[in-house]
Amino acid sequence: MYKYDAAQKVMKLEPLLCERWESKAPDRWRFYLRPGLKFSNGEEINSEVAKFSVETIKGNKGMAVPALAHIQEVVPVDKLSFDIVTEGAYAATPASTAFFFFLPPKYYVESGGKARFGRQPIGSGPYRFVDWQEGVHIKFEVNPTYWGPKPQIPAITFRAQPETATRVALLETGEADLIIGVSPELISRIQRTADVR
Repeated sequence: MYKYDAAQKVMKLEPLLCERWESKAPDRWRFYLRPGLKFSNGEEINSEVAKFSVETIKGNKGMAVPALAHIQEVVPVDKLSFDIVTEGAYAATPASTAFFFFLPPKYYVESGGKARFGRQPIGSGPYRFVDWQEGVHIKFEVNPTYWGPKPQIPAITFRAQPETATRVALLETGEADLIIGVSPELISRIQRTADVR
């Protein structure tokens, strides 16, 4: 829901799954979902999914819970709109929904819940999960059912490589397009490599 506007150099709220939102009372915000949204497995996204997701995330007591602690309940209004009722006035409710992830109810339950879903997640974003080998890689490919602009990169693989020098070598040979955690003594080596920045 947040987007960095490079031209303005500011973070700003941008509608994603919800087209718009409005305050209905100091403790109630109404959100309007885009029509036709689906998870990558084909499950429909609607107001009941919003309710299920908040209740499940809060019930799991995971890392996102503090960001949703102000939410008392989610009340479906109709198929594509729902109210977030807060515990008292909470003006930052739209911004807080950046930490509110929709979960596909049928798949979430059938997959075994929190632990199993985390290892084979289903979402609604521009990429869909393909494979995860712990300590080796995690792979994603373009989600053909994504509602927004299609990504230009067809697939992404995040590889685990603990050795900094090896990460730099992968970048130099073109086996990696992006690396993190470059130690200071290797920066000049990267700067001397053509087509690498």
